[in-house]
Amino acid sequence: MGSLTKAQLEYMFEHGDDNKQPNLIATCVLCMFVPAVAVALRFLARYRVVAGLRLDDWLILAALIPMAGMTTTTAFTVRYGEGRHVIFIGDPEGYAINYVAGIVVYALTSTLTKLSILALYVRIFPSQTLKKFAIAIGSLVIMYNLALIIFDFLQCIPLSTLWTGQGVCTPTTAAYVSLAVINVITDIMILVLPIKYVLGLQLRRDKKIQILIAFGLGGIVCIFGVIRSYFVSEANAQDPTWSAADGAIWSQVEIAVGIVSACLPVYRPLFIKKTDLAAYGYGTRNGRLLNSNNPNASSSLRKKSMQKGSTWVSVDTGVSAEDEHTSSQHSLTTGGDGDDFQHEPKSFNNNNEHD
Repeated sequence: MGSLTKAQLEYMFEHGDDNKQPNLIATCVLCMFVPAVAVALRFLARYRVVAGLRLDDWLILAALIPMAGMTTTTAFTVRYGEGRHVIFIGDPEGYAINYVAGIVVYALTSTLTKLSILALYVRIFPSQTLKKFAIAIGSLVIMYNLALIIFDFLQCIPLSTLWTGQGVCTPTTAAYVSLAVINVITDIMILVLPIKYVLGLQLRRDKKIQILIAFGLGGIVCIFGVIRSYFVSEANAQDPTWSAADGAIWSQVEIAVGIVSACLPVYRPLFIKKTDLAAYGYGTRNGRLLNSNNPNASSSLRKKSMQKGSTWVSVDTGVSAEDEHTSSQHSLTTGGDGDDFQHEPKSFNNNNEHD
């Protein structure tokens, strides 16, 4: 915390009623509740279709832990004075410790969320090229978030200088803004990564558009990332509790929206009636897949499937595909599990129907 001039002190006393704390608290509540609900719905969708949990599911679940830590540390910084001018800070040490901890859990949450999205891509698209790109982007995400954590702890030597003023500190704004920009760049890279592979699918144009929209909703995160970068650049050492408040708000919003966006592509089963899941190619609770190609499926279910245009929905992603041709079948599930995501599922004629 930098030393204050007489003019700065006078300004802060004159604006003693300035208060962003209600906004911070509201953000904490929403950004813990909404992502938790999003992940719960994701697991409900997986449960409904008897789909086993995969790496991307566990990663997004793990992201909730540091997300909870992020909202908790923000709540504590508010208790110690964040959201008001620095002259009203109640506990400089408590504020500084929770501020540093908040940056660490932000980095962890961001990393786990992005790795979950990349793991979903790898599982859906059976492409070695995409897998290599995903590994490269994932490595970049890990490295710059690790750099953020290291810089967070080394910004002052010793770290206690943050609240005692006895030591040496490095200006943080340029470093934090640079890392925030890299964060946005990786968001864009993750957003565009699956486009080529979705366009290459043998699906009707409207189905490709639906899939692109499902993945493209993550673009909202890029917008929030840009907004966050701006407010991070506005922070200053003279009045950190006031100037960093907006950055704290948008950091939580960005992460919360990222978790929700990572879950959206798997929600499709939630919008299908339970009695229709088998007709759409999903499994039942006893583990059988009941679809028009399944010899164990009842005649009525197979007929129902054909009446729906032989629509198949991915057990793992919830993305649906439809075809009007009659040929051999490829189920629209996950490439990573050995199934084919490069061909459109085929419908069946009455000759393949058995009572």
